[in-house]
Amino acid sequence: MGKKVVLMVALLLLASAAWAAEDEARYALVIGNASYDGDAALANSANDASDMADTLAAIGWKVTKLINGDRKAMNKALASFRDAMSGTRNPTALLFYAGHGVQINSQNYLLPVGETFETPDDITNDAMSLQTILNTFDDAKVLTNIVILDACRDNPFVKKNTRSLGGTRGLSVVNKSPNVEGSAVLFSTAPGDTAADGTGRNGVFTQALLKYLKTDLTLQQIATRVTKDVKTATGGKQTPYSSLALSDDFYMVNASLRTGTPAPASAGNVIVTAPAPAAVVAAPAAKNNNDVKATLMLQKATLNLQKQQVLQKGGPGGVVSALGWVLTLGGAGLGGYAYYAATQVPSLYGAATNQTQFDAARDQGKLMNILFPAGAGAAGAGLLTVISSLFMGADTSSIDKQITDVDRSLAQLGGS
Repeated sequence: MGKKVVLMVALLLLASAAWAAEDEARYALVIGNASYDGDAALANSANDASDMADTLAAIGWKVTKLINGDRKAMNKALASFRDAMSGTRNPTALLFYAGHGVQINSQNYLLPVGETFETPDDITNDAMSLQTILNTFDDAKVLTNIVILDACRDNPFVKKNTRSLGGTRGLSVVNKSPNVEGSAVLFSTAPGDTAADGTGRNGVFTQALLKYLKTDLTLQQIATRVTKDVKTATGGKQTPYSSLALSDDFYMVNASLRTGTPAPASAGNVIVTAPAPAAVVAAPAAKNNNDVKATLMLQKATLNLQKQQVLQKGGPGGVVSALGWVLTLGGAGLGGYAYYAATQVPSLYGAATNQTQFDAARDQGKLMNILFPAGAGAAGAGLLTVISSLFMGADTSSIDKQITDVDRSLAQLGGS
């Protein structure tokens, strides 16, 4: 009997270990497009993607990489990425894209090579929508998703247009999907702004990011330091944007490597490495907590600005409130009139001298007995509608959570 208990415990431990390893499964789709036609060609994007793929593979991510992909190749890479995640329980998914990217009507599009984009329809038909990739994440029931875009460059094709593309400067804010527990978005520069391609092997943003990926820093800390490094390198002309909605500290290095356990290998077009734990190096020491605090304060100010923009747009509450007040005032007016007319009925009876006048007084009394409760009911319903509109304001819960996370980080720095 004792042997059976030991065996059952061992099986449970093995199952728990398997589930834990599966929970730690991390998949990255890395795309770098650089070989655009003519002046649209980029110097760093292919290098950025190649170096990012190698680094992610070295720290335990299963990487699907595509360099200089046309639309068909990008679709195929996304399908391979989806298939790699299939059957995995609660995977973590990451997208890294370097290349040209634009926004049309607040939707972000990643531009493939081998195409010329002269109209908004060209982009929406022939480019890859970022939302398509995020939908793939949702279909795979991803627990945490990370989106990193070094793609905030001006649309190079707009200079050739006979018609203006309009609204194609920079990228648009990416909102957290309700289907994921944790989400992180990192842009090489602020939404609606543009970033330079860079003059070295890597772009300024990707170079700063690669510096910290193999360290023991959390993603939250990495975002802060990358922001500081890029601002310093560009003399303040470029400020990366990050939006993190993570429920806990997130480390880019896979837990199996951080604890010294080799990462599992796999096959196919997924780049796999099982490096020694030495791949995790000590994080560069922060020069000054004040610098980190300044970056966090800037991030908080950006989040507060986003919150104000959401509040200004408002929700359906304003329309519902207006309809409620119309109903309330109309009902009150009707009820008031019915009450006054009803008080005149006795006088009408007293003044009646023939059957017609008696009938008119009686009919007025009956009508007012109907109109008064109808008016009172409408006024009451209107007030309930106004009260209900108070709970229909714009939803800022996601932004509020991010502000709380920043405040927590500031509090920790203040106590250090």
